[in-house]
Amino acid sequence: MYQRSSRLLLIDTDAELVPLLADFFRLEGFETFAAHSEMEARSYFYQQPFDILITDIATNSFNVKKLLAERKPLDAKKPTLFFSTLDEVETKASCFVQPNDTVVQKPCTPKELVATVRSLLSQTQVIPTVSAPLIIGPLVIYPSTHTVEADGIPMELTSTEFLLLEVLASKANQVVRKDDIYHKVLGRAMHANDRAIDVHVSAIRHKLSTILDKAVTIESIRGVGYQLVVRS
Repeated sequence: MYQRSSRLLLIDTDAELVPLLADFFRLEGFETFAAHSEMEARSYFYQQPFDILITDIATNSFNVKKLLAERKPLDAKKPTLFFSTLDEVETKASCFVQPNDTVVQKPCTPKELVATVRSLLSQTQVIPTVSAPLIIGPLVIYPSTHTVEADGIPMELTSTEFLLLEVLASKANQVVRKDDIYHKVLGRAMHANDRAIDVHVSAIRHKLSTILDKAVTIESIRGVGYQLVVRS
């Protein structure tokens, strides 16, 4: 049995900063969802379980404050990390800040944020739910350690490649829409002429074929998405 990674929900309107922070958190072993629009924020807030919410209370392009007001009925024990341009006193003066929340003032380094997140998880004793390895034919995927074995041979995958393979493997022999992959793996929407996921798919295909030949492949479904195909 294995534990899943702690899940972070990152909400901020800074379209450049958010993807960078999300990638950094993923490299540190956190499963991270990132949103910079109200639609994305609400989708993740209500549909994806998370352990810590990270946001800027000063975000004004959509109603983050209303979203914060709605969190208490869901789980008042879940802490929020306010990554704010306001000072700590100004931020904590807001009625949306709960006693177990923390304020980190911008600017700060990603390492400081990670240290604060780990501290929050420790203080609130957030215990991830237990999950078993995902076994798909000759593939064994271990969510807690972000490792994969193919026919008993460890596969060398980047953090993004692991998340992508996990998403496809969770729906093996079914088509996964490309826009869903972008949200779940990169934590953002797919842009026009965006080939970021295609590059990662190509890398995983090569690594799979090196060990498993054609036993497990990733097929492109034109205009829709990708499908992990497992042949017996």
